[in-house]
Amino acid sequence: MTDFVIENDTLVRFRGESTDVTVPSFVTRILDHAFYRKNGIERLRLPDGLREIGDSAFRLASSVRELIIPDSVTSIGRWAFANCLSLEHIRLPRGLTALPYGLLEGCYALTELELPEGLCEIGQSALMRCSSLRSLRLPASLVSIGDDALRDCTHLEEIVCSKRIAPLLTSKVVTCGIYFTSSTMHVRTPPRITVL
Repeated sequence: MTDFVIENDTLVRFRGESTDVTVPSFVTRILDHAFYRKNGIERLRLPDGLREIGDSAFRLASSVRELIIPDSVTSIGRWAFANCLSLEHIRLPRGLTALPYGLLEGCYALTELELPEGLCEIGQSALMRCSSLRSLRLPASLVSIGDDALRDCTHLEEIVCSKRIAPLLTSKVVTCGIYFTSSTMHVRTPPRITVL
């Protein structure tokens, strides 16, 4: 327990160096920046009673590969998982209604993402630079998508959505154009939109 700074049921800061971390079962809130820049964490387990994850809580925790967020979580802050460079898979809670600003921005290794039914909003830059993401299914409950939400998702080939949602996919949401890798210039074509 000495690796955690906890006040009542709130995790304030993780100050440990462990690569395998289990957040204590009585924690219901993780505050802003609690795991910020904790690069050595490879495996992270969150408790079932967790309700809230603060802004930038896990930002730049660059070694975490997989994360399962319990369904008890109803609030996730801006940039909560931004720049988790090794994150390949994340399971979002079923009751989540909004992906906040920059939530998974810069998660380059993210290959799959299932958006929960009931999700109403994808915030600005929420999935920006998730460059390994190949396809995305948008839930029928979606009402708004923020600017740059899918910007620089350079390998995104297909977006599957309902006819009602297709008009939300404007050029401000899904950008295409020119990007560079090393000394090579690539022209990115927009992803295919499959309407159900």
